[in-house]
Order: sequence, then structure tokens, then C-alpha cells
Amino acid sequence: FSGPPGPPTDVNIHFTTQGESINVTWVLGKRNNSPIRKVLIQYITQFSPKSWQTIAEQARPEQGWTQIALSPWLRYTFRAIAVNDIGNSTPSAHSPSFQAPASGEY
Repeated sequence: FSGPPGPPTDVNIHFTTQGESINVTWVLGKRNNSPIRKVLIQYITQFSPKSWQTIAEQARPEQGWTQIALSPWLRYTFRAIAVNDIGNSTPSAHSPSFQAPASGEY
């Protein structure tokens, strides 16, 4: 059976030392007999809680993380979607939400 990949799991947020960005991490799901080509990272904020936007595309999905720059004040929630040659996975479970601090408060 070949099909779209299983959704990534364990989507989480890790703070970087600079503070103005975070690393979003994931664990890849099942490949379903087709290599996973990339992982899309999507987000929503408190101002558009129903409108998922793609903020990053990681072309090395096995790396398991990608860095995201943040806008001040926004409360972010992330999810990940794995992509192979057959299609896209269903979205992962949501990450914990994260409130970006005001600019310069690091």
C-alpha cells in the first residue's frame, strides 16, 4: 500500500537563545511506502483562529525541526503536515500555544 504519509506527531515549541524566534519540532509519522519530501509548518493566531497559514517548509523533514521568526504580541499555535509524492498527510495535533513577547522584551 502506498499513500500519503501519516501525520507528524509530538509537534512542540522550543525557545532559541536569541528569543525572537522559536524552533518548532516534530516526529515524522509513517511514510506509507513513499519517502517524505518535506514538512509544512502552519500556524494560527488569536486574531485568525480558523485560518491556518503556512509559515515554513522544511525540505529536510528528517531533521525534525525548523526555526520560525515571531511577530510580537501574537499568540501562536502550530501544526505540521508531511508531504510525499502521493500527497499530504492529515495535519498533526496542535502544538501548545505560545504568546510572543513584546518587541525588545528579551
